[in-house]
Amino acid sequence: MREPLHPDDWISAEVYSAEADISVQMVIDWIKNGQLAGGCFAQRWYVAPPLVFVQPPPNPSSLTARIVISACRLGPLLTAGRGRQVFAVELDDDRASAALAALNEAMRKRPVLPLAIDLGGTPALVDSSLWCDLGAALVEIEVLAKGYTQVAGPDDLREEPECLSREARR
Repeated sequence: MREPLHPDDWISAEVYSAEADISVQMVIDWIKNGQLAGGCFAQRWYVAPPLVFVQPPPNPSSLTARIVISACRLGPLLTAGRGRQVFAVELDDDRASAALAALNEAMRKRPVLPLAIDLGGTPALVDSSLWCDLGAALVEIEVLAKGYTQVAGPDDLREEPECLSREARR
């Protein structure tokens, strides 16, 4: 039996481990244990790309980001799949925050029906197969909307922020 080629956009375990600052062996163990979507192709380990990702605005003066969802679309219904659905989202629009709040509320319950949300002015019914990755993308949209340009890393967390220091609390 021939081994299939890895799908487009999959991330090598080496690249993923470097970006996540963890060992390659840990990435491979997570894939083997089912804790991380991925597989072995052509004797190399790969991590599946997220089902949803954000394309930030192309330049600093633009407020339009794009949410790209790997989904099948049937009218307004979106479910995880191979198609690419792109939604333009304005960073100064409150609908992304409302969608994130609706997702957070829905994820506390047992998924029964698709969740009705608005993605950049487009109504959508989102199947639970996309909720986690869409939630992560909406958090990223909020981060971009607030103007944060970098993510805190381990070195940034060694010192207690001034707002949390004992002197600042007095």
